[in-house]
Amino acid sequence: MVSIQKAGGLLVLMIAAIFLLSTPASVYAEEVEKKAEKSDGKQILGVENVLPKEKLSQQYKRIIIRDMSFEGAAIQQVDETKHPDFKNVVKQLGTAVPDNIAAQLKTWGIFEKVVREGEDVSGDEKTIILVARFTKVTTGNRAARFWVGFGAGSSTVGIAGKLIDKDTGKVIADFESNAHSPMSMSNYRTVLPADGAQNAKKIAMFIKKYY
Repeated sequence: MVSIQKAGGLLVLMIAAIFLLSTPASVYAEEVEKKAEKSDGKQILGVENVLPKEKLSQQYKRIIIRDMSFEGAAIQQVDETKHPDFKNVVKQLGTAVPDNIAAQLKTWGIFEKVVREGEDVSGDEKTIILVARFTKVTTGNRAARFWVGFGAGSSTVGIAGKLIDKDTGKVIADFESNAHSPMSMSNYRTVLPADGAQNAKKIAMFIKKYY
């Protein structure tokens, strides 16, 4: 009887795991967006420091978003013979995350101009610059995600950034953001872009909140 109960428990666990593994990444992205939208007035990121007491919109009409660097980042070491494209997947985050932030800010229309690195920056509008770097990039542990759950073995994409006054060079805000994959996303080609997209959404929400 005991062995049957154990087998039944294991079967339930395996069915639950299979269900989670089959859940599309888009479902989790929607959940992140819903939580972010409900956080109006509350802290969105792990660290948020903003100097001006008034809304940023009182001064700034344009934002320039630079590519993100990997200087000082703790990046997971992998066997490149088994994962030859891992470095390229990580590298793409440096432009994909700021691209996503820019796209989101443009959708909301809160700035008169949203400019990405390399685009025309002419004009005399009062401008802030978003400068950020990755602090950590890891895909986590697939086995721990599958068998343990509850956040064990989760991937992490961490970002630290600043909002800088273009004219004075003064830092007017700094922040830290971390995103973790759900248990179902075990492939780094899916995990890392998903974590990057989560970070982009949260950082855009952070800027919107103080604008």
